[in-house]
Amino acid sequence: MLYPQNADKRRIQARKVSYARYRQYVENEISVDVIAPIRQYWLTHIIELIPGDLHAVEKERIEYLIDTMLNEINKDYFDSVRKSILDYILKNEAEMKRLGIQQVLNQPIDWGDDYYKGIEPNEEWKHNVMMARMLMSENLCICSQATLELMKLWQDYKSYLFVDLPQPREEPVGMREFLPQQEQQMNKVKGLLSSDWNKSAVDILREELENLDKDQTKTFFESVSTLMANQVRELVEQSVNAYVDFIQGFKADSYPLPSEITTREYDPDAAFEDNFISLSLVIPTGAGATGGIAFSERLEDVQAELEGIIDSIVKQSSNLPRPENTIARSDKNHLWDVQSDDEIVVKAKAQIS
Repeated sequence: MLYPQNADKRRIQARKVSYARYRQYVENEISVDVIAPIRQYWLTHIIELIPGDLHAVEKERIEYLIDTMLNEINKDYFDSVRKSILDYILKNEAEMKRLGIQQVLNQPIDWGDDYYKGIEPNEEWKHNVMMARMLMSENLCICSQATLELMKLWQDYKSYLFVDLPQPREEPVGMREFLPQQEQQMNKVKGLLSSDWNKSAVDILREELENLDKDQTKTFFESVSTLMANQVRELVEQSVNAYVDFIQGFKADSYPLPSEITTREYDPDAAFEDNFISLSLVIPTGAGATGGIAFSERLEDVQAELEGIIDSIVKQSSNLPRPENTIARSDKNHLWDVQSDDEIVVKAKAQIS
C-alpha cells in the first residue's frame, strides 16, 4: 500500500536527482571549447565604468578586485551559455529520458508562448521615471577621495554620546545635578562637531576642490552635506537609544514597598536596589498642607524632565554649520537637523513613559 507521505518523499528525491544531474551537465559535461569566447569589448565597457581615481585604495587591492570580478563575469558567461545549450537539448523528450533528467525546474519560456503579467506603465509613469533619472544624474555624486576621507574622519566622533549616563552602582544624584550633567555633555559634543569636526571637513574639501570641475561644485557640496547630516543623525539616534536602554534598565514588573526597602537596609545579604536619581522627602507645610511625607519634586515633573532629555538630544543636531560656507558662498548655512516629531523621538518617549 502506498502512503501519501512516501509518494511525496519519492517526488522530492526525483527532483533532487534531476537537479543534480542538470547541474552536473552544465558544470562538467559541456566543454567550454564549444562556446565562443566572451566579446572583448563587453569587458572593456565594464572596466571603463570603474573610477580611475580611487586613491584611498591600494593599487594591488584594486587589481585583485578587478581580476576577481572579471573571472566571475567570465564564469557566469560560460555557465549561462552551457545552460542555454542544455535547455535546448532538453526540449526533446527523448533526450530527457536518455540523460536521466525527468524534470527541468524553471523551464525557459519560448518566445511568444507566454504573455506579460506585470503592470503596464502609462505615459505619466514613464515621464516620472525619466524625470527621476534626470534628477539623479544631476544631483547624485559618486564616492570620491573626499567622501572616503570624511567617512574615515567620522570614526573619531561616532563613539561619542550626547548624554553622560551613570555607571552601575554609581552614587545616585539629584535631578538638579543630573540634568546639568547631561546639558554639559551635550554642549561638549556639539562643540566638537561645530569646531574640530567642521574644520577637519573644510580641510578635506579644500584639497578636493583643486581637482573638481566648477560645474560639479554645487552637487558635490550637497552630497557632502547629506553625508555629514546622516552622520549626525546616526549620533543622535545612537544617543537616544543609549538613553532609552538606560532608563528601561530600571523598569520592573513590580516594585518593592517602602517597608521592604527598610528591611533590606539592615540585611547584609540583600541585593542593592539599582537607582540613579535621588529625590528628597519633605513634610509639606503651609496653607493646604495635609500632613504626611511627600517628595520634594512632583513625580509628574520628574517624568517630564526625563523625557525632555530626548528633546534636548535631538536639538543638538540643529545649527551645525555646513563646511562649504567657509570656502564659498552658499544659500544654505546648516546641515539638516532631526525634527522633534521624528519617528525616533516619538518611539523613544513612548518607551520611557
